[in-house]
Amino acid sequence: MDGEEVVQLYINKPLSPVARPVMQLKAFREVPIKAGETSHVTFTLGTSDLVLWDKEMNWTVELGNYNLY
Repeated sequence: MDGEEVVQLYINKPLSPVARPVMQLKAFREVPIKAGETSHVTFTLGTSDLVLWDKEMNWTVELGNYNLY
């Protein structure tokens, strides 16, 4: 059956010294999919998607690994 799927991209920063949500929704896209077909979706993240307030209340991007879901 034809339909639409909402593809969601979440990030997580393990071992962050700053309190963060367990997972943060950073992007989503509604994708039409025909019966029996598959689809590929690409998301592009920039620095602004990783920025947060640090302990001194400055905008910063933590170095290190991020998990994508």
